[in-house]
Amino acid sequence: MDLLDDIIDFLDELIAIDFDTAWFKAVDEEVQDLVIRLNTEEQLGKGGIDADGNSLGDYAPFTVNVRSDLGLQTDHIDFKVTGDYWRSFDVLVDKNGYTVVSDTERFEELVNELGFTSRHLGLTKENEQKVFKLIREKYLDYVDAL
Repeated sequence: MDLLDDIIDFLDELIAIDFDTAWFKAVDEEVQDLVIRLNTEEQLGKGGIDADGNSLGDYAPFTVNVRSDLGLQTDHIDFKVTGDYWRSFDVLVDKNGYTVVSDTERFEELVNELGFTSRHLGLTKENEQKVFKLIREKYLDYVDAL
């Protein structure tokens, strides 16, 4: 009878879990900061790639000279001059997941006027796995604490 009681207790605890609340607790500020850091510093900054792993391209020779004079990296396009655009990145969380968003005006300029992919916002599969690992840990910690 102890096993049956343990199963009943477990099921009662499981029923009591509000999975939406657990999700929002798991995707906290630390996770959101990780998403932004991976998107900006890792993918755009170090790699010059979008969420599909595709190169954003190279700067034109004139732009390389200007960026070099300003002390900015010139190896690949990274959408960083003053840092304002990167700092505008944010993570919107809802019960179905999360989305990376940014300064709408600059985003529209990059995508609609300059022809860059909108997929520069978002994570590669490899970086998504890093984020989901942290989310899973936080989710399980929250559930275990109940």
